[in-house]
Amino acid sequence: MMAVGAVGALVGSRILVSTLMEHGPKLLTKAFNSSKYGFDMKMNKTEASKILGVSLNASQDDIKKRHRRLMYLNHPDRGGSPLISTKINEAKELLFGGKSTQN
Repeated sequence: MMAVGAVGALVGSRILVSTLMEHGPKLLTKAFNSSKYGFDMKMNKTEASKILGVSLNASQDDIKKRHRRLMYLNHPDRGGSPLISTKINEAKELLFGGKSTQN
């Protein structure tokens, strides 16, 4: 009985892997960049300020301090989410440079 379960898991995982290899980038991009999941397709200054928890007219020093604190708490090397840390970095870059890092 366990052998049948193991074979089923193996077949299922092979199907999942092949599907992700073929369609993965499109699926992940669509999932993570959809407002359904909390983020706009292209980050704007309002969203960036909300992510960092600063006002729209915050100083670069305030943005830098807040970015550092959030990255300390959410860095993937410390168990944080790669998606969240990417959005934190994107927000900082947008507020510093006034441009989005996403296409």
